[in-house]
Amino acid sequence: MPISRAIQTIVEQTKLLACRYDAEINCQRRTTPWILDGAAFATVKQKLMHYTLELTIPEWSATKRMADEIKARDAKEFDFDPDKGCTFGCELPARFGLPCKHWMYASIVEECPLPLLLFHPCWLFDGLAVLHKRWFMSWDLEHQPALGPSLADRYAGD
Repeated sequence: MPISRAIQTIVEQTKLLACRYDAEINCQRRTTPWILDGAAFATVKQKLMHYTLELTIPEWSATKRMADEIKARDAKEFDFDPDKGCTFGCELPARFGLPCKHWMYASIVEECPLPLLLFHPCWLFDGLAVLHKRWFMSWDLEHQPALGPSLADRYAGD
């Protein structure tokens, strides 16, 4: 029966892949990649997968360049509405659920680290397994979703 052998091989390879994935993620939990601006990523760098940070760090550089250009033009207003989201066709929000330079610009203006609400929960180490509502990128810190138990609460019931 070659079909059952093929299925068995697929199951074995899937288990092996899951073990490799878990090992990689656990390794990433213990380390932080080199970050261009640690202050901007202070609240998210220990909560996001390294791949996410690798995608977002170049966009942060673009954000700082854009901020310099806006400042050089003496522009008082930046045409971006967080309620509408990015309407400039940026790839990161549309394709990955990650903030683009337009979303990140508010962090420079407000002089605060990037909030976790700008990153889709699928990129979090301890994100929710299932989203029951549609996710929207947001700066609304009052409606931050629960991300599971914190390290301090992890053993509260023991």
